[in-house]
Amino acid sequence: MTLKSLLTQTIRVIRTDKIVLVPYIIFAFMVSLLTPYFNLDLLVKSMSMNQFIAQFFLIHWAFDIVFMALTMTLAEQLVSQGSANVKSALGQVLARYVSLCFVTAFTVLPIAILTFTLGTPTEASPFTWWQFSLLIALIPYTVSQLLAPAYTLVSKQNGLTPIINSVRTIWKNKRATLTYLVSIMLVYFLVAAIKLTVSQVPIIGGSVLAILCQGIGYAIVYVMNIGFFHQMNKATIDYIS
Repeated sequence: MTLKSLLTQTIRVIRTDKIVLVPYIIFAFMVSLLTPYFNLDLLVKSMSMNQFIAQFFLIHWAFDIVFMALTMTLAEQLVSQGSANVKSALGQVLARYVSLCFVTAFTVLPIAILTFTLGTPTEASPFTWWQFSLLIALIPYTVSQLLAPAYTLVSKQNGLTPIINSVRTIWKNKRATLTYLVSIMLVYFLVAAIKLTVSQVPIIGGSVLAILCQGIGYAIVYVMNIGFFHQMNKATIDYIS
């Protein structure tokens, strides 16, 4: 797998039906509306860990999973069938929702705990040894779980099976995984550059256009994830030409 082939395939999927971008655009605007009411940076000082995790999960887990999975399912339909059906995709997402929550919880929970503790530093040190250890451990672990949602959605796997298969696939394809990570960084860099540019547009630049760019950026990353999944599992993805 090359960087060019992954990016080219992603562009082909999006060009086939731009509906694949819509779920995360909606989510981006939803988050922008909810943020004033769930401003974790401000609330963390007056919240218990249980309260913080509940707020964190609501936006960055419970809601996010639906839009992430819908984007990935639409992308999968475009790759395997050449067309997308939102109603069918939503039905598949709801059917796999519990399994997706289980799989992603193993990544989201440590991140939530780390975010909470970093928001409430101790008097002795703003960054303790265990926080640093957790941060270091989260990096390779998060990378190893890149394909767990795809295994849950596409292969209909349950329990710990998607997690185990994701770890095995990533470990066996380290060079391809590095290529995928580079492509993600390129997308985020491009989105950041575009957001910086459109923020100069009067009235709507710093809000509407910037949020739109962010939503499209995240959608592209999840479309790319489906392409990466298929290439790592040697599936035929030549339907879209």
